[in-house]
Amino acid sequence: MVKPIFIAGQIYSFGSTPARGSKLVLHSNELSDMTAGQLVNLAGRQSFCYVAIKEEPFSSEDTQHLEEMRADMELNAKTPAQRLRAVLFRLWEQGPEDANFNDFYTRPMEKIINHYKEKLP
Repeated sequence: MVKPIFIAGQIYSFGSTPARGSKLVLHSNELSDMTAGQLVNLAGRQSFCYVAIKEEPFSSEDTQHLEEMRADMELNAKTPAQRLRAVLFRLWEQGPEDANFNDFYTRPMEKIINHYKEKLP
């Protein structure tokens, strides 16, 4: 089991990513070489990690909750809808059809929606 990394810091910024995720930037005091190396390694592998943030020190109840956490998603996994959108985007990039991706995206999505709507009673 890998030892957890504990860092005290200040939230510098928070925002959204183009893939509808979130981005959090923390500022900390100087990190040890070992901790910095661990973070560089995790970032390089784009590892899925758990992050806990609290203004006060963690209680034993907090740490128990952290121990019970489980990932609901695979490492770097996209939802089926995200995968379909990405495939349609690649297809749109290859063809000179529509200048606007949203217009291109709407047509096949409507076909898929209507296909399954017809199967409803």
